[in-house]
Amino acid sequence: MQKSKIHIGFTGHRPNKLGGYDLTVDGYIHLQEDLETYIKRNLDVFDVVVGHSGLALGGDTVWSKAILAMKEKYPGRVLFHAEIPMMEQASAWFKQSDIDFWHEQVERADFTSVYGSLESVEEHKRRALAAKFLNLRNEGMLGHSDVLLALHNGTSGGTGNAVEYAKKINLVTHTVHPNVYF
Repeated sequence: MQKSKIHIGFTGHRPNKLGGYDLTVDGYIHLQEDLETYIKRNLDVFDVVVGHSGLALGGDTVWSKAILAMKEKYPGRVLFHAEIPMMEQASAWFKQSDIDFWHEQVERADFTSVYGSLESVEEHKRRALAAKFLNLRNEGMLGHSDVLLALHNGTSGGTGNAVEYAKKINLVTHTVHPNVYF
């Protein structure tokens, strides 16, 4: 018998548009609790929940933490799909704990998709190429998803692009403004 499954994608702002880089801030804790509750509610309907994360700092990090926490509580029923724009994604980050968590996410993922590489790319071309891979990651993740959760303040940028692409492909999207948490 085929198990029922839902794929949930997430897009959210970086820390500078949320509660900063300290994930122990109440807003991040409440966000993670709400995301875990959302996963649990889907487990009441579906046999398997696959959470897709783009592994970026900010909202994505909290989403990944929620998926991994629920994966421990519900082994085999909650799966983690790491949507990796490029393997060098965390190389420019300044906090070692963020870099370490990025690697932990990749290691603990049940599935991975990698959209590009900056290896052997000249320095002056890296920024444009990274932006391209981030966009490809968003499109790929949304293509894998049945629903999108968006922590979005309505501005343009990567999160705004993901929300617009979701509209373009008629993906069910649930949007929450960051002011709800911060």
